[in-house]
Amino acid sequence: MADSTAISFTCNPLAEILANTGINAEVGGTVIEYADYGNTDVTYKGTLGWRPYGISETAIRLVPSLETFIPKAGMVSVSHDVLETGRMVEIPVSLVYPTWYTKMAANGSATAVITEPGSPITTTVDESPPAATNFSIVVASATGLVVGQELGIITGSSTYGTQEEYVVIKSISGTTVNFVNPIFQLPADGAAVRVISEKKLSSIVCDLPAAKQIRIVKYDRSNGNIRIDHIQRAKIKAIAGADDGDGKVAAKYGFTIEALPEYNAATSKYKFYDTHYIN
Repeated sequence: MADSTAISFTCNPLAEILANTGINAEVGGTVIEYADYGNTDVTYKGTLGWRPYGISETAIRLVPSLETFIPKAGMVSVSHDVLETGRMVEIPVSLVYPTWYTKMAANGSATAVITEPGSPITTTVDESPPAATNFSIVVASATGLVVGQELGIITGSSTYGTQEEYVVIKSISGTTVNFVNPIFQLPADGAAVRVISEKKLSSIVCDLPAAKQIRIVKYDRSNGNIRIDHIQRAKIKAIAGADDGDGKVAAKYGFTIEALPEYNAATSKYKFYDTHYIN
């Protein structure tokens, strides 16, 4: 069923802007997130199925442009004709705190995972009763788990999409495992958990990461609105890999997303994205 939850932000409004200028300024950070393409249970303002790319170096923005071309018939170019005009929309992304999926996207690669050698340590999530948070899960058995290990956890659900997320164990209390870094979607009961020895990015020639839904979420502090630019279908257009700079700043992972047109039955036209202003 369609996700009925709604995203929310909490922060102190910039009262000075309202008091001193009265201008309805769009002030605040932006977040870019992805979800499975074609999953109609994932909603543009919901919380289920969405995962962030990471922390952006700059504000995420849509970059629309007009494209013109000359109509052609067969191999004969038609000159001195009316130029056809269309649009394309790109999203340049540069992240200084990337998730693992972002590293895959920036390098045009696929992931290979090596589990603990010998007898692989695996367990499952115990959600009876539900107890998982973004920083902890309860497992069926904590045997073999040690602080400092990296875990691979299948998060999400079959309804909203699953993905393996990677965390480092901060502490263990009984069968409750706490993480150093968060997971973005909560796991379902019985979800697989494994100890990771090594992860590898394998650069691939083609078949880059599949099309995704994209949303850019911005909190307008002065007006109290949440603005969501929702792209129903987008794909990686260009990759930039990792920029290590001079070694004194965080590595930046960059790539470009191109919005792909989707047919809108309501208007009988193709569209790139919808912008929602939510009170």
